[in-house]
Amino acid sequence: MQNNRLFLTLAIIVAVGFGAAFAYNAYLHIGYLLDARAAREDAATIQDIFAEAIELIHPEPIELPRPPEPMQPVNPPELPEHAKPFIAAILEARKLTGNDDIIAYIHIEGTNVSYVVVHCIDNEFYLHRDIHRQHSAHGSLFLDYLNSPGFTDRSSIIYGHNMRDGTMFHNLRYFVRPDYFDAHRYIAVFTKTEMLTYQIFSVFATRIDFEYIQVYFYDDNDFLSLVSELKRRSVHDAGITIGADDRILILSTCTNTDPDVRLVVAGVLITE
Repeated sequence: MQNNRLFLTLAIIVAVGFGAAFAYNAYLHIGYLLDARAAREDAATIQDIFAEAIELIHPEPIELPRPPEPMQPVNPPELPEHAKPFIAAILEARKLTGNDDIIAYIHIEGTNVSYVVVHCIDNEFYLHRDIHRQHSAHGSLFLDYLNSPGFTDRSSIIYGHNMRDGTMFHNLRYFVRPDYFDAHRYIAVFTKTEMLTYQIFSVFATRIDFEYIQVYFYDDNDFLSLVSELKRRSVHDAGITIGADDRILILSTCTNTDPDVRLVVAGVLITE
């Protein structure tokens, strides 16, 4: 009799444990699905805001106003006509989300990479928060906290998750294929004042012990050393020459195969 009671007690404990585990996993799965739907809805809304600016992906090079000579007080220069859609879209996105951390918009024609970019005081905040600053498994695309929000550094780095539902930086995985690489060679980044076009020159996977995330450099040789290593590791030979005065953009995401492996897509600025 006592053995039967013990067996029944153990059976109840096991059943409760399995039930709790099932309920918890179901809760996580439902949360993931809700995050995915919210991420897609946010992306669609923001893409509508930037539709006008995206039409300017291949304009003539924009000549920004030159700064006045020192000690000569003048009125502030007019914002160039080409820049007005950019700043209007950024301001509208900030107003819609109530988030002043939005500093740019990234668009790769023919892919699902078309999102706002945020910038914060660290690289942790937006790992698991959306553009409304709410918790989300999808996170946001964010610029390295050490970078200038104007993308004026020699190397600017944007991070994003590789989500299995196809959102965020998921499409970067396809750049290892020659046909996909040849068909999507350009990255457009819209800031408040300009559109920056980068030509992709390197695609590779690497363990995190390779320090491709560099914002500050000792000198020209230090920068060119990184560029040389990025080109050496690339699975494609883009045939692009990069000099000490050039600026590069690095997109970094996970591979979902190993927690210590990253997929990197790098481009060099060709128009401003």
